[in-house]
Amino acid sequence: MKAKLSVIALLISFGLASAAQANLVLNADSPFKPTNESPSTLEAEIGALLGNSNLIDALQVVGQAGGTTFDNGVVQVVFNNTAGGQTATISYDLTGSPSITGVAIFVFGGNLGGNLYTVTPDQTVIGFGTVNAPLAGNSGTFADISRIDFFVQPTGGNNVPDGGMTATLLGGALSGLALLRRFAVRTSGEV
Repeated sequence: MKAKLSVIALLISFGLASAAQANLVLNADSPFKPTNESPSTLEAEIGALLGNSNLIDALQVVGQAGGTTFDNGVVQVVFNNTAGGQTATISYDLTGSPSITGVAIFVFGGNLGGNLYTVTPDQTVIGFGTVNAPLAGNSGTFADISRIDFFVQPTGGNNVPDGGMTATLLGGALSGLALLRRFAVRTSGEV
């Protein structure tokens, strides 16, 4: 009976951890093990994985004991010890940095590399979520978090609209010119 209660508690903690990931989505390629842990390698390999060559590894937070908090005024990370292993609750607000948006968070821990979380499109400036490292061996619990990397991308001149948006804008502009020409012809008396 005691073992049954432990299994139920473990399942509830996994369910709560995954339900709390409101604005951060675990990438399908997780766990992901990069070639090495240097920022430039991570930028290149995670950028290739996400199809985004403009990534910048902007912040690294070293893993801490459960109950401790990292807060730099922009990013807050609260480390938690749960029955399912260590998790971290993350919140961020990039409104004071108008030239960057959040893209991804990589959580290192254990021997499998780390879990990659992407930011939902509506949460690139302000967001939150709960993250964890990959499972540790056959224990069925998350590995302790050794490091969390925050990836951002510059906004402005580097962004090019996708093909559909470009076609829509071009079509709207050409339609506007055609209407303007038609209106100009009618008012000048020409047919």
